[in-house]
This record gives sequence, structure tokens and C-alpha cells, in this order.
Amino acid sequence: MTLSAVLCGADNWVDVAEWASDNEDWLKKYLVLENGTPSHDTFGRVFRLLDAEVFEQCFRRWIGGIAGHVKGVIAIDGKTLCGSRDGECQASCRL
Repeated sequence: MTLSAVLCGADNWVDVAEWASDNEDWLKKYLVLENGTPSHDTFGRVFRLLDAEVFEQCFRRWIGGIAGHVKGVIAIDGKTLCGSRDGECQASCRL
């Protein structure tokens, strides 16, 4: 949930929890959410308890495991959508 929320622009636990709540139906296709999505406090507690170095190692291993299996380009930072290559931002990327 957190990774998806951050890739969609969330930059704090309130944003992550709000994104998860807004996308609960989609998340339920992949996760069992008997009690709904976690609160911002829960996200904060979980990530406070994680060892950042171990989390980074696991994340890098996971990304390394999927690298090369996806064909094409997946733009995750919005630069392609916003036309950074030619300097023109599409109307859909303006806030």
C-alpha cells in the first residue's frame, strides 16, 4: 500500500492512509482487508519499527528480482507524462 501510495504522490502517513482508503476496492483484489485499510498512525508505527537498513536491503533485492521481467518503460516519476523531455507540461499533470 505504501509503495503504491508514494508512487501516486503521497509524502506523509496521512496521505498514504488517505490513498489506501480511496483505493480500498482495488487493494482488496490483492489483499485481505478484514478491518479496512490502516490508519495513518498504524503506517507510522509500522515504519518506525522497521530497521531502515534491513528494509532497504529487502526492497533492493525485490526490485532487483523484478528488473528485466517487465518489458518496455514504466515512468513512475511523472516526468514523461509532464513532458519534461520537451519542457511542456500537459494539463493533466498540473496541480
